[in-house]
Amino acid sequence: MPEKPLIAPFAQIEFDPSVWFSSIISNDLDNANLDSNGVIVISESKNASLFDYIADKLDQATQGIFQ
Repeated sequence: MPEKPLIAPFAQIEFDPSVWFSSIISNDLDNANLDSNGVIVISESKNASLFDYIADKLDQATQGIFQ
């Protein structure tokens, strides 16, 4: 019986960060909390309002293709 050829799994995930941040205005970033290095950390616990907005946009602007 001949061996079946191996087929490599394929996955492609597309991100569009420009959409994630598209409606954030400079005032939002100016008012964000900075860490000790002067970096804006965006997470569920730091700058949570920015995180929530970006997370919503992430759902809208991310696409995955799996074969």
